[in-house]
Amino acid sequence: MRKDKIKILGLFIVFISMIFFPILNSTFNIVDDTARLENRRAKPRPEFDINFLDPYPKAYEDFYNDTFNLRNRIISIFNYYNIRILKKSPYPNQVLIGKEGWLFKTDSEMDSYTGKNALTKDEKILIQREMEYREAYLKARGCKFYILIAPNKASIYNDKFGKVIKRVSDKSYGEDLMDFLKTESKKLNVINVFNVLHRKKTEQLLFYKLDTHWSEHGAFFAYQELFKAIKKDLPSLSDPLNENEVVFKVDSTQVGTGNIQMLLGDNSYFKEYFLLTTIKKGAKSAIAAKANYPSPQWFPAVNYEAVRQTNDSTKPNVLVISDSFGNFIFPLISEHFMKSVKIFDAWSYKLNEDIVEKEKPSVVILLITESLIRNLTNKDNMSHLNSIKNTP
Repeated sequence: MRKDKIKILGLFIVFISMIFFPILNSTFNIVDDTARLENRRAKPRPEFDINFLDPYPKAYEDFYNDTFNLRNRIISIFNYYNIRILKKSPYPNQVLIGKEGWLFKTDSEMDSYTGKNALTKDEKILIQREMEYREAYLKARGCKFYILIAPNKASIYNDKFGKVIKRVSDKSYGEDLMDFLKTESKKLNVINVFNVLHRKKTEQLLFYKLDTHWSEHGAFFAYQELFKAIKKDLPSLSDPLNENEVVFKVDSTQVGTGNIQMLLGDNSYFKEYFLLTTIKKGAKSAIAAKANYPSPQWFPAVNYEAVRQTNDSTKPNVLVISDSFGNFIFPLISEHFMKSVKIFDAWSYKLNEDIVEKEKPSVVILLITESLIRNLTNKDNMSHLNSIKNTP
């Protein structure tokens, strides 16, 4: 009986210490907090306005919960306990811990794989009309249009889940839309990279284990598939690079930090080395001056526009509208054109007519991650609806 009382007293002391130590530490700084590793900014301290008090308590609570003393260290301990001791994800609604240290996002990216909340037929028809409008708009300007849907990691590496994930459909978002467009429209160039990535995954690591993005290997095989179609339409372009012309070297000096890993708030549980990619004979394209097209106010301007250029004025220009999946593939595409412009338009995937008119590309590539396909149904992103609206 006495031992039970001692245990209860011990637990009580530990509990009280955990509550009050952060408050004590904020005054005396006994222990330093660890670095903040979440891939987002902390909530700002709200301004106190005597004339506008209603939202203040909730805003201050959000600020405090996001910034209280030793928060990051406490999160690290919580994550360590769940991952190392309980062998489970501390945030199952955000991260799935699969086999062999593979991490997967469990939000819309997993929905994309399972087919949950898939595009309706009306949404697919809306996207078809928009893509056909873009194809006609660009064709009138002597420009070829290509659509590449980048698979989510779950769609390629579902064998790494570590548990059975029930699917509503045997097709992911990207496969479903791709098949629909190919069946319903004879005008569109829709590039299928799913098949080649499924084949190649036994040979190379095509997606990073700790990140949502494909690796340089995955981007390379997607580039080859894309460029086969472009080369067929524009035979004067040089052949796509082959694996013997490119070196993929592991950067053993730098441990990679994946964006899914960042959701766990700590870097110490999983480790992965990223790749460095070089063209053996040297790259023909180099970083060039930007036009400084205006980006949305909330979106970092440094991510909005990228430009590369070669010295061959006989080559055409290319415009790539993409998200972050375009980062690894863009330098490879740029090898075949005089001027290459990539626009990351804050996941809007617009036609961006003003940029088309300014750059006058011969090729436009739309690269969109499959879990974000529904962004195309946003009426603000649809040029064909705006053209109807502006017709007298």
